[in-house]
Amino acid sequence: DLSVKDSICAITGWPPCFKWRIDLITVAAKGKALKEVKATDVSLFSVTGTQRSDKDIAEALSLIAAEAKKQDIEAKFVKKLEGLAGEFKRLSKRIAVIPVPQFSIEQVPAGALMRKAGVLGDVVVLTPEQLISKAFNGQRYPVAVYLGGEQYYQTVKDDGDADQAIINYLKTGGLLVVIPSPSQPFPFYYNEKGKPVVSAPKFGMTISGSGALDRQDTLKYSRVTGWEKPPVSNLTFRVNPKQDIIKGLLPETFAWMEDGDQRWRPMIGAVPAPGVYTPVVSLYDADNNCYGEGIAYLEYKSDPVAGGKIIYAWPSLANHEKYSGIIIPALLEYALKSIKLGN
Repeated sequence: DLSVKDSICAITGWPPCFKWRIDLITVAAKGKALKEVKATDVSLFSVTGTQRSDKDIAEALSLIAAEAKKQDIEAKFVKKLEGLAGEFKRLSKRIAVIPVPQFSIEQVPAGALMRKAGVLGDVVVLTPEQLISKAFNGQRYPVAVYLGGEQYYQTVKDDGDADQAIINYLKTGGLLVVIPSPSQPFPFYYNEKGKPVVSAPKFGMTISGSGALDRQDTLKYSRVTGWEKPPVSNLTFRVNPKQDIIKGLLPETFAWMEDGDQRWRPMIGAVPAPGVYTPVVSLYDADNNCYGEGIAYLEYKSDPVAGGKIIYAWPSLANHEKYSGIIIPALLEYALKSIKLGN
């Protein structure tokens, strides 16, 4: 007997209102003759067989194994989001997603998994027009999430109106959770026309680029910068034991990931007092030199975004297959549970 629990999903219905799926199960006959196949509680099934050796079909088996691993990770991710369903429901329609050009929330891993977990209906994916409206403020939407890449709306109607909308949102007490999409390491880098504007610092996000090709994307006050490729080896992430955002979920230390986008875009602590800058996960080399934060929490009490709160996660870390199911749910959980609604 075989259970569909041992299968991987090969095809799903689209759009999401269609709930059907076609699963794939692989079975090694191990020299036994297959005489009959019976399927129960399924609408459709087919069987394909081969007498070729595992070596001959190694590529196909490898792809199936990789997909099984990916779906197992996603299933754990979804289960954690399902555990937050009560928090999403408590804040239903008061969680905003920042719109970006050519963006669909279903196209980014976090958005697709939120749908699978059944919580996507509790968030509001803003239109560009809603972004610049007065209704987009920290009281109406105490949590806003940025899941886009490097391009964003700087202007919707009037020059810089979307920039001002994000600044106003933070100044009205909003919490902005920034988890950029994979392979898009520097949020708010290009405007809607594709022009480099490097706007993250004006929103209080002190992210440093590499300065490669004479790009003006580093922080003038800091010797620490990002890079295109690691300048040294033996890099290690360290989790800050004094923070409560991702507590006891990640290893205390873990190695730099060699299999992701290597473009490091760290947050560099620079929140003026009495504001708060909390390193969550920082990067160090073997000589104990710190290269900034891969995850950080910022709370401003003064300019440029007095009253605003920001959670930032470097996308190559947050979206890595080994850690995404830990980091993204944990950041969302912290953000949602930090909101206390009035009567």
